[in-house]
Amino acid sequence: MRDYLRQLKLIEDNLGICGEKISDAKHIAAILNGLPSEFDSVVTLIISSKQAYDVPALSSILIDLEARQS
Repeated sequence: MRDYLRQLKLIEDNLGICGEKISDAKHIAAILNGLPSEFDSVVTLIISSKQAYDVPALSSILIDLEARQS
């Protein structure tokens, strides 16, 4: 999970260097859309939640969840 999140951050950073700003909402959508099916219930929960998530909070949730599944 950490590698996956790092790769997405690197892509976001490279796009930023090229002048393309990626919003947190788009970054979060990219994270959620790229997750394997084992995370479908979490994706549904996050999407349907009224709570606003930022990238660090979402990353922490996903890393913790992966650790519990191991």
